[in-house]
Amino acid sequence: MTTAPKNAKITLLGEIVGLDYDYYCVQYTVGETSHVGYIPKAYVTDRDCTPPVAEEIEYGAFEVDGESVNRFVFLLLGTASICILFDFLVLRARKK
Repeated sequence: MTTAPKNAKITLLGEIVGLDYDYYCVQYTVGETSHVGYIPKAYVTDRDCTPPVAEEIEYGAFEVDGESVNRFVFLLLGTASICILFDFLVLRARKK
């Protein structure tokens, strides 16, 4: 991992989208040596040095899909049935 010098002139070569994060492919020069590297898009600010504006999400604005609700109900019912079986077979077993 190399750190570019402070206030270095950086040339944007390209943009990489679709990986775990979005990246910029950049090139900068120190002395006579040219370096090529990748910078995560989240680390880059505008020219006026303002960070990117985050999207505001209203509370409860996201949609709930039916499949996740069905999975949650299935897990609750499965846990309840295991507890009932354990109570019936182990805890209430007749002592001989």
